Amino acid sequence: MPNRTYLSGRTPSPYHTKDGVFRVANGPQVYNRALYGAYLPDIGKRFRVFAGDLPEWMMFLPGDGGRLLLGLGDGRTIKPLRKCERIEAGYDGARMLYEITDPILGPRGMLRLEVMPLAAEGGMVVKIDAPGGLNGLTVAAAYGGASGQTHARTLDPGYTPQDVTQLKQADCEGNKIQARGDGFELSAGWMKGGRITGQTTMPGTFEVMNAMETRVWFHGESVYVSDPGSAPQDFGARPEESGSASPVNPLPNMDPSAKRPLLVFQSGEDTDWSRPHYIVLRYGDAEIVPLTVSEAEQLYQDASACYEQVATTATVNTPSELLNAALRTACAALEGAWLSPVFAHGAWSWNSRLSGWRSMYGPIQLGWHERVRAAAGHFIGMQLKSGSGGTGRPDPDPEFGLARQSGRSVFVSEGMIPYTKGMEGTAKYDMQQVFMDQLLMEWEWTGDRTFAAQLYPALKRHLAWEERCFDADGDGLYENYANYWASDGVFASGAGCALASAYNYRAHLGAAELAGQLGEDPVPFRRRAQQIREAVHGRLWLVREGHIAESQDGYGAKLVHPSTSLPTIVHTIESGILDDFQIYQTLQYTKHVLERVAVETSEGLGELVWNSNWAPYVWSVRDIDYADVLHAALSFYRIGQAEEGYKLLLGAICDSTSRHVSPGAFMCVYEGKSVDFTDTSSMFARTVTEGLYGIQAKLQHGRYEISPNFPERWEHASFCSEQIGYSYSREGQTETYVFRSSVKASLRVRLKARSTVLSAKANGSPMSFELKAGIGQSYLIVDGIELPAGKEVSLSVRYSGTARTAMPPELTAAAGRRLRLRMPEGMLAKEIYDPQGVFRDTSIEAGEDTIECAVRQDAVGRHTSFVRVLQHGLPSWEPLHIDVRQPIETESVDWSPENEEFRVRFTNHTQEYLQFEASFGQVSYPIGLRQGESTDPLTFRMNGAQALPGTNRFPLKLSLPDGEQLEAEALYTDWTLKLPDGVKLRHIPIDRAFNARAGDLFRKEYLSPRSPFCSLQVPIHLIPSNWCVTRSIGMELINDRLLSRQVNDHGLVVTETGISFLQQRNPQVPNGAFASRWDVFPDSLELPVGCSGRRIYMLLTGYTNQMQCGVINADIEVIYRDGEAEIHPLVAPQDFRSMEKGPETERDCDRDVYGPVPMYRLRIGDIRDSEHWNDSYDEPDGPDWHELNPIYARSLYAQVKDIAVKPKDIDRVKIRAVANDIIIGVLGLTVVI
Repeated sequence: MPNRTYLSGRTPSPYHTKDGVFRVANGPQVYNRALYGAYLPDIGKRFRVFAGDLPEWMMFLPGDGGRLLLGLGDGRTIKPLRKCERIEAGYDGARMLYEITDPILGPRGMLRLEVMPLAAEGGMVVKIDAPGGLNGLTVAAAYGGASGQTHARTLDPGYTPQDVTQLKQADCEGNKIQARGDGFELSAGWMKGGRITGQTTMPGTFEVMNAMETRVWFHGESVYVSDPGSAPQDFGARPEESGSASPVNPLPNMDPSAKRPLLVFQSGEDTDWSRPHYIVLRYGDAEIVPLTVSEAEQLYQDASACYEQVATTATVNTPSELLNAALRTACAALEGAWLSPVFAHGAWSWNSRLSGWRSMYGPIQLGWHERVRAAAGHFIGMQLKSGSGGTGRPDPDPEFGLARQSGRSVFVSEGMIPYTKGMEGTAKYDMQQVFMDQLLMEWEWTGDRTFAAQLYPALKRHLAWEERCFDADGDGLYENYANYWASDGVFASGAGCALASAYNYRAHLGAAELAGQLGEDPVPFRRRAQQIREAVHGRLWLVREGHIAESQDGYGAKLVHPSTSLPTIVHTIESGILDDFQIYQTLQYTKHVLERVAVETSEGLGELVWNSNWAPYVWSVRDIDYADVLHAALSFYRIGQAEEGYKLLLGAICDSTSRHVSPGAFMCVYEGKSVDFTDTSSMFARTVTEGLYGIQAKLQHGRYEISPNFPERWEHASFCSEQIGYSYSREGQTETYVFRSSVKASLRVRLKARSTVLSAKANGSPMSFELKAGIGQSYLIVDGIELPAGKEVSLSVRYSGTARTAMPPELTAAAGRRLRLRMPEGMLAKEIYDPQGVFRDTSIEAGEDTIECAVRQDAVGRHTSFVRVLQHGLPSWEPLHIDVRQPIETESVDWSPENEEFRVRFTNHTQEYLQFEASFGQVSYPIGLRQGESTDPLTFRMNGAQALPGTNRFPLKLSLPDGEQLEAEALYTDWTLKLPDGVKLRHIPIDRAFNARAGDLFRKEYLSPRSPFCSLQVPIHLIPSNWCVTRSIGMELINDRLLSRQVNDHGLVVTETGISFLQQRNPQVPNGAFASRWDVFPDSLELPVGCSGRRIYMLLTGYTNQMQCGVINADIEVIYRDGEAEIHPLVAPQDFRSMEKGPETERDCDRDVYGPVPMYRLRIGDIRDSEHWNDSYDEPDGPDWHELNPIYARSLYAQVKDIAVKPKDIDRVKIRAVANDIIIGVLGLTVVI
């Protein structure tokens, strides 16, 4: 698995689940689990308790309101509970639980703790239970350290180092504590009149002590620091004190305990442990009143009832302990995200009121409709009802280097909904697409006509705004504009995009349906939806590849971008714009093209999916984000691929909740940032409800549609929410479902037919049913079941028990040969559907048990076709996963240049026995192979060929008995080789074509051509290539002086391989020939060669970005004297990488995308080599330096490209820029003669 790069530096704990609780024994973390308490209207945030693996707790107000620590005392010493021998901590979505044992408690002694926020106010309650007594010990407690600090992202453990959160003496600075006989009060100026009060039902004494003299409660050693400015709390500014003397300059005559006070409590030796005791802490302005045991017990019971109700908003009972527990914590996380009147971006960090993203899908399906409508009303009320007085046209903002739109742009016009209050004039995010999609789902889940009347006019304004901004040319393809989670580093630059188009397709269909229900004309919306569908299918559906494309450029060569991202796939699928066959094909892309990561779980292997192959890493662009993995699971569930869906659901939830720094957490990304991120918790709730349990509401039509997607091995499952629920059980050959709903509805149930259906009964009465062919299964459909409100309806299905057989999981076929496939026993072939054109022709033999197909010669690669079959009376479309390879595959095993030999393995991919002869030079082998059989590695002599740095090619002859000759080639790329002695190089002078210095590229302004539309695009200096991070200091530091210094007395740059290039020694003159579609440079250039040779080496450099991954960025055309030409494309990132991205900033995930063929790169510049470099610049360090440091470019690189050429005169080499944005430059050209 890839490395986790925690900004906090914490080490994840291995949590496990049992009985609905995430547990860990002797975990190392503190304050790593938020417990979400009451909403505090005067602050506008929720009160939170930060608990953790160790029994220490922080009151977060927000701001550090102090820590509560417990210990055990024997009259002489105190042992903090964190140091006890065994501490098992557990989190169940409602509370933190602890079981603590230690030798000092005796052999059977155990201390049980339960911690929750108070139900109706800011505060917390700790239940302490020692049913076996404390072995003569007393309970000690300490409270203090209310520093008001928040550090990074409100102390989110994914961002905040552990030592920052641990209690320090300096945290007590400025606190005022008053101890009383029945409790204490703590206040600080930053609390602005509020205070913490603490009480307990244990008899004992409260005392205020000097924190500097009470080291037992603090982690590690601490020393007194007279100047609080140098105290160990350098993680943020303390809020200013008000109404009291500043603690920064304490008065000399203050008592030491008043400077840094700590409240310490000691229970009495006569404490009665036959019943539990409680500690109650409150935040507010109320006075302390005596706390009785019954009052404390009531506070505990109220809290327990409150948070248990939250955790059980929806429940599941499945064979998966993990899933059962995770839904509880998801409900808690979504409750924590509710900041009336909207759901926050995150419950812990990113605790801001934002529209859109995917924050409401889960709450809708959990039944929180009042809250969802409140959020809808809030943001619809912010929608612009008229123009803003801007330009009424696209207006790139000079303040952001033209990378985003200004506040005067058409973006800020009628129909726009600001993504948060205060951003009314900001063109930053188009989260309206997903926001409106969620409101359409809310309508489907309620069928409420009043809500429909509120939604419809807002949706019409939204659709007009979308077309005005993002499809101004009216071609039916919309442009992405920061419209999904992973879009922070994505810019479409005027391209027509599948994702935005899919959202608008679904929105137009929804508008048509609303219009029809409200008496308006639905036709214009349907007509527009059809136009969008035709545009997507006609321009973005890749027929031969079998998946949706990311986008098509709006200018330049108008390239189609086939390297699709996971967000584009999942959002396009859920819009309904693709049919089931297209969905199935596209999902194969997520299995075989996008990288997957295996996750080991107690239930078997789960999986995660990277969200793109766009490298090198840019925040959000190349990540594993759990919400999109869950969305991918939902996509598999949509077409009934239950096992594949569960694999992703399991991987995402196990990794997020059990392999990170917070138990039961819904993290944002694999790296561990953002605990309880709302996109993730919401999509988990949705994927369980709509995906695993297959519940879709269509209550605008008065019905539910249910299509369960349980793993085959499950024999029982149930789902229960206030709105709808059902249970499933299987005994023998009978499946039983029991449904209930809080509203009257009809029910359409789609089940996977396990075998021949004998009967289907609803409440014991026979029901008619339909059998329908699905992909990989047959569906049993029962429609028209009436579901009365509040009553149960059962459906039972009895099967024959004859097991269905499956097609082979994958077939290997030979290009240009025939493929004959016999159906599994009992399966009859009826029809072949070949959407990708893999076959020239197909036929089904008379007995319908065999199909035969002629594979196209140009179909090499992975493909999917379908066969409609009938098996035991059950129809289905069985997918054929076909890996088309050359008839005889040549695998380059290894080579030994020093011994002048290489080894090759041959494999027969035809369905016949093959005899052939493989030869190279004087060595040949007679070979006979059966279908699928491979040879052992065979050794060939290099026949005098010299091994050169780069790619060495050895053409092999494969001769068949019938005279057919097949071409094959053994390839070995090795840039560690040195140029052999005696090899002659001809250095081609190309300085006449030099038109710029490499080190100056990012100081030029790139103004044209640019998108004429309302677009996000690269800034005028190209870097940072990220619309939301457009400012970079240190542009004056970028240089290529290392290249100039490497030029020797002969005017050559000699690489470590021995390959050399002519270059300029003078650092003031141009040193490269650059081509680009930017007007700054010509779009192509020609370099005369005038000689013959064996190989060309080119020293290349230039610029590309994440949006140009997977397409041809540039090409190199070798033109021979006789007019023949060969084109060599450069595809990013495998063949071409941006000059400012180097090995020191690459991540493991980048190298996985680059592939197995290495690239030789030469460092040509370093910012520390600039004459402007001084100590005022921060030293960049580590893989995240460009995210954490305002200096973006650290080093510059060139790369060596080698091209094998034919042994004849080369006239010239032509370099052509193909993709938008990119710059391709040649620094040197050398021919091996």
